[in-house]
Amino acid sequence: MRELWIAVAEVLTEPSVGNRDTHAFTNVVTWASTSSDYVDSVTAVFAEFGWTVLGTENERPVASETGFSEEITEIIERAAESKSLHLCDVPLLSVQAVLACEKQANG
Repeated sequence: MRELWIAVAEVLTEPSVGNRDTHAFTNVVTWASTSSDYVDSVTAVFAEFGWTVLGTENERPVASETGFSEEITEIIERAAESKSLHLCDVPLLSVQAVLACEKQANG
């Protein structure tokens, strides 16, 4: 059964203008059935932006935990509202992916 999962992803990104930092850690929420399904989904969406997932840690179903930060709670709520929500053709919500997809959609 697919449900919301969360983990921290270590990501290597392309350098942005004025910022040479290419190494990032981010919380990522996505629909998955297993830990490996989670990793596959996260890896696929970040690859769409030319980013590389170097690793993930503490993959777990969202339902197994409480007390998330306000920012993470908002992302979880947005994902839970629609099981068909897709960003960049992969069912994923993350702060970076939301911003990148909105930028891509708006040109």
